[in-house]
Amino acid sequence: MGVLAVLAISLGFGLHAFDRKAEEARARDHSLDGQIARITQERQGYQSLMAQPANAQLLIQVGTLNRLFDEKAFSWTLAMEDLETLLPGGVQVSTLEPVRAKDGHITLHLRVIGLGIAPWS
Repeated sequence: MGVLAVLAISLGFGLHAFDRKAEEARARDHSLDGQIARITQERQGYQSLMAQPANAQLLIQVGTLNRLFDEKAFSWTLAMEDLETLLPGGVQVSTLEPVRAKDGHITLHLRVIGLGIAPWS
């Protein structure tokens, strides 16, 4: 009977500690919900501000400039220098077709021709 009493008391203390930690977690969750709501409201305010006619035109211009900057960020000169070092002697690029993905990656499709290349040994 004494063992059961000690077990019941220890389970009671464990349950109390678990409840206290759960309450702290609920308080943190409530705090984060408030922060998320505040940030969402702030974001909606900025979006409505940018939807105004004067700002919408500015947003279009910014998008256009960002696309231009993205296109200029790729160095074609360095890419061509790398191709010169990678291709064996006597091989020339006849067609170069770059394909730009939405994530910014560029895939190059090459057509090459060989001019009097001796077989490799």
